[in-house]
Amino acid sequence: MLWYFPVRLNNEQRAAIADYFRVYKGGENTMKKVSLTGAVLHPFLARSYTDVLKGFFEDKLLLSQQLFASEERYQKILDLIPDENVASELHDKWQGNRRSSISKEDVNATRWEQLKSTLQSGKHKGLRRCIEEIVFSYTYPRLDMEVSKHMNHLLKAPFCIHPKTG
Repeated sequence: MLWYFPVRLNNEQRAAIADYFRVYKGGENTMKKVSLTGAVLHPFLARSYTDVLKGFFEDKLLLSQQLFASEERYQKILDLIPDENVASELHDKWQGNRRSSISKEDVNATRWEQLKSTLQSGKHKGLRRCIEEIVFSYTYPRLDMEVSKHMNHLLKAPFCIHPKTG
């Protein structure tokens, strides 16, 4: 009866558990949507990233969502980079070659690889975590925190994925 256990917890206990799983902390108008703190990822998040999220993002999401196919779409990703100079450099590079003969599939993979190599280069040491934050922003499930924290919520199903944003 493990599924029943969270119902027996008080609001403070439920909030602590929900906050443990919470990675997505921003909103539509927030620049930084994911908060990955610490020098290394928590083992739970590291496994999520390497075993599921990274592969899903690179193999499925990049192409199916055409994340780098238009300026409007890739600008949302560039907005997640805290260093404006790096974001501007990538934006200018992609604006300059938007009329190239690269196919839609290739443009997404190519721009993603360019972004990764730029952020992982030696001159941008503080931005290496940014790649993980981008992947988590687009792939990690978003808990419905209010449902998870409070027993008086209509759904009363703790730790569920938010129906509109999850």
